Amino acid sequence: MTNLKSASKQNPNQKGLFQLLSGREFEVAYLVISGERTTDIADKLGVKTNTVSTFKRIICYKLNVSCSIELFKLAIKEKIIQLEN
Repeated sequence: MTNLKSASKQNPNQKGLFQLLSGREFEVAYLVISGERTTDIADKLGVKTNTVSTFKRIICYKLNVSCSIELFKLAIKEKIIQLEN
């Protein structure tokens, strides 16, 4: 898994298009970007996998992306994450 450094993990520091997300949506998006699986995200947040899947659909809709790879690219572009050397 790629090592990532969060440039902004808290809601007040959300940048660019990521400001469209609620705090919980941003939290889910960050975990998806970090490579977490839906089941692992559900366990970490104490919700059902269907809830995480719903969040992922809402996130993709709000950010106009169609998959996790596009979400990852957008996160780099918006400086939500940085690739570590």
